Amino acid sequence: MLLVVLLGLGLLYLALLPTLRRIAAETQRLRRETAARQAEAARLAGLRRALAEARARVERSPRDPQAQLELAARCREAGQLDEAARHARLAAGLSPHDAEPLLLLADIQRQARRYDAAVDVFKAALAIDPGNQRALTGLAFLYSSFAWPQDAEALLEPAVRAAPKNPYLKVALAAAYTQQQDWAVAERLLREVRHLVPDDPTLWAPLADLYNQTHREREAAAVAREALALRPNDIVLLNEQGQAEYHLHNLPNALAAFRQALALEPDNVEAHYYLGLCDRSSGDPQAAIRELEYVLQRDPDFAQTRFILGRLYLRANRPAQGERLLDEFRRAQAREHERSRAGLLLSTHPHSAGAHWRMALLYRQQGDMPHMTVELRKTLELAPHHAGAERLLRGQALEATAP
Repeated sequence: MLLVVLLGLGLLYLALLPTLRRIAAETQRLRRETAARQAEAARLAGLRRALAEARARVERSPRDPQAQLELAARCREAGQLDEAARHARLAAGLSPHDAEPLLLLADIQRQARRYDAAVDVFKAALAIDPGNQRALTGLAFLYSSFAWPQDAEALLEPAVRAAPKNPYLKVALAAAYTQQQDWAVAERLLREVRHLVPDDPTLWAPLADLYNQTHREREAAAVAREALALRPNDIVLLNEQGQAEYHLHNLPNALAAFRQALALEPDNVEAHYYLGLCDRSSGDPQAAIRELEYVLQRDPDFAQTRFILGRLYLRANRPAQGERLLDEFRRAQAREHERSRAGLLLSTHPHSAGAHWRMALLYRQQGDMPHMTVELRKTLELAPHHAGAERLLRGQALEATAP
């Protein structure tokens, strides 16, 4: 009789196991969200105090460049980017031979998606201090984000020759080579970085990323594990390790890495995305749906979120939601293909005004005005009397100043 009871309990446990797993996953998710809300509340309270103190210091000493710079930094942290830019400009005016206020101003403009202004400010910082590493890498990463890797290389190659032991310059230059899929040169630079800074594993993450991009996941996982042994709570490295382990089908290791990343940063979109993929591969579609719905809310264009979630909706008998997401994915994919074609033309003809003009028109069509402005200015730099670029840029200026 006891054996029958035990057998019955065992069968009941097996039947309830999926439900228990879902409850445990939901409990974990709620704990992460609660911790995130508490941490955010504490962060905001600290920001308000720091901002009030910085304002008081500027009121006492309005011509103190450090006071203006501190207030600019605190405004930036609070998301008050226009005010942050104003105080950074005041600091730069009060200290005209110091590149530091300009570097902060450039970062603020970049965060505000005023990319053309960020380029100008980085160049102004380099005019004061031509070898400034932060200005060089900041401008180079901007160029790479515009799909102008040749401009980044032209900026950084002489800088690396002048400072061959600077790991930050080499990381930025490797990013430009990576964008052109010059994997061998990028890998060599990143291996040199790892040799230069064996005690700073944060700079090894691009090497793990390169290995993940080139489907060398075992090497990516090995680099990430070695780096995490020195810096266990590095979120970027945890994501790289988790991604490598996922593609190697080592789901327990992948889940452990992404859960650790989320414990440290509950709103980490990449970790949520890959956790959803792990849940899907583990046969828990409901958990996968929850994770991917979070990603869809935060960053709908992230990776293949719409496609995978749409397919999961169809399998969960939610056809209307599934078809809507799949249709959105197809439209986004068409836009990305169009941008890729224009980017390919730009990469092979980086000094062609026509290629930059075509990219500007594409950005305009897709509603990306900040990048459109950058491409219009580049078009005029290469063809100063380009009537179409002049007209569009003038229209942008009038629109920006309209009440």
